[in-house]
Amino acid sequence: MELICLNILGGRKTEKFLSFLKNKSEVDIFCLQEVFDNGKCTRPVMEGSNMMIFEEINNVLKEHRGYFAPHQNEEEGIALFVKRNLIAEEYNDIFVHRYKNAMINNHGGELGRNIQKIKLKLGNRYVNV
Repeated sequence: MELICLNILGGRKTEKFLSFLKNKSEVDIFCLQEVFDNGKCTRPVMEGSNMMIFEEINNVLKEHRGYFAPHQNEEEGIALFVKRNLIAEEYNDIFVHRYKNAMINNHGGELGRNIQKIKLKLGNRYVNV
């Protein structure tokens, strides 16, 4: 089983990153940080961030199932992409620092931090990622 973990910097290098994913599409699991979804963000972010990067990754990794776990306003968070041939028995995300939507008025304070957990069945054994 192959796994790649990356901070994608909000998709600021979208073309290069998507090209990388195409070349690594045989990888079983991708764990990604700084992922945006829904095409918006209600707080200031780094210039060049791609607000639709989760959808664009989904379009590239067609053999994978995407799991988005937001930590702020259903738009910013982390993501897992797992090969569809792997059987997911359980999936959830857990906050390990602060809580969901912890930013004050979306502009001040610290973001909450969550982790994702997926339990995969491989034959007659289980693997937790």
